[in-house]
Amino acid sequence: MKQRKKYACIGEQVRIVTPKEFVRCGYPLTIKVVMQQQAEEIEKDCARMFVALEKKSAPPEEPLKEEFAFDFTVLRVSEVSSMSPTVHGMLCAAIAAYRLEQQNYGGGIRSIVERDWPFEYDQPWLVVKKSLVKTGKRYPSRSYHSGYDGEYNYEPGGLEDERTHCVYSVERGIYKAKILAANCELLS
Repeated sequence: MKQRKKYACIGEQVRIVTPKEFVRCGYPLTIKVVMQQQAEEIEKDCARMFVALEKKSAPPEEPLKEEFAFDFTVLRVSEVSSMSPTVHGMLCAAIAAYRLEQQNYGGGIRSIVERDWPFEYDQPWLVVKKSLVKTGKRYPSRSYHSGYDGEYNYEPGGLEDERTHCVYSVERGIYKAKILAANCELLS
């Protein structure tokens, strides 16, 4: 009896069963997410950092006007410096990267991030590329001297409960997407 294939080959067609587009595989926090979640605080730190670089005194903080329903203060950066948008973006990204580092590089669990996508169920999609991604809980590397024989031992880090997932890059006409193989069925 012929065994059914688990994955499609490049050039074969699949039908999408679960309409979820694959976004990425990794740790939950990224620089972009930190910048979105902590925008106000990052802006304040950016203004303070630029003022320190120019060796000027810090600008006074002023509360936001009543028309805004936020509970934070804003610095008047335009009065303090002539920071270009490029420098502003780089400083904000550096501050977000530092905050991400303080939070253990985005966490210790690699997971798959997906979003809803309006795939049509009955339409065949052509597999143009395949890749593998791994999920699991991160554990650090370890090095030590053995007390018994005095040798140096090293154990590399890795993932506990490691699972491997196949990701298809699919096309249909002018449309392109990435989707987990688990969300598709192979058309024969």
